[in-house]
Amino acid sequence: MRRFGMVRAPAACAHFDAIGAGRLSAWVYPEAALEVRGVVTDWLSWLFVIDDQCDEGLLGRDPVALDRLTGPVHQVLDGRRDDLPPLAAGLADICDRVSHLGPWWARYRDHVRGYLDACRWEAANRAAGRVPVLDAYLPHRRWAGSMLATLDLTELATGDLLTDQEWADPDYQQAMTAAADIVCWTDDVVAVDKEVARGDVHNLVIVLSTRHGIPWAEATRLAGDMLDRRVAEFLAAETRLLAADPARWSRNLHGLRAWMRGHLDWGAETARYREVDRCEGVPAYIEELLVG
Repeated sequence: MRRFGMVRAPAACAHFDAIGAGRLSAWVYPEAALEVRGVVTDWLSWLFVIDDQCDEGLLGRDPVALDRLTGPVHQVLDGRRDDLPPLAAGLADICDRVSHLGPWWARYRDHVRGYLDACRWEAANRAAGRVPVLDAYLPHRRWAGSMLATLDLTELATGDLLTDQEWADPDYQQAMTAAADIVCWTDDVVAVDKEVARGDVHNLVIVLSTRHGIPWAEATRLAGDMLDRRVAEFLAAETRLLAADPARWSRNLHGLRAWMRGHLDWGAETARYREVDRCEGVPAYIEELLVG
């Protein structure tokens, strides 16, 4: 990310290094070959930069300004490669390494677009001072966490790309979306103190507490119950898939399991969730470098 100018200032570099994107990549894509390891690590690094811009910078509270940032990124997904600002250039480098992969690439590209759209939805909520209702929050959380695109990369990491028909299999969809929700909701529980300190509302515990009018402890317990149900739904879908065709599904299911488990292990060691800064304004590590 440094070579594209996405991370420049000393404070930004120190913050980026403390996150440990490489460590997360090792935890959640354990089987990735060297070439794929570079792709998935760069993808996670790119996500951390834009995630911080949206969650902790002014862009995440200004949908119009966010559109100016993400406009060139959408153009990259359409094939543009000339005169790119830093954030778009970083994604272009990733896309150029995977855009030959036919149907998989088309899915991944659409899922990146969905992520950008969800970032804008969150920015509109922040600008309006709006806490989303639970039924709206849950599907948007999966997109805003970029889990569909990120779990697409488990197919690369395991060396087992799915056809469009296989990806749309109802049992695989249940397993994949359950894994995505488990990662996102676990992240919400772990990060709630940081997000309360920053005044963000896009967190399962915050949504449950605000919309149901219940204390934090009760909201956290409800989030835990929801996680337990999603784990059970993942296991049920996994059982059906392995009973139907273990050779077809075992590697991809292992990839989903690795993401759920690895995210927990990384979360226990990263500084990302321990940085609870209650100061007003934009943190020093958020740079105004990404639009041009």
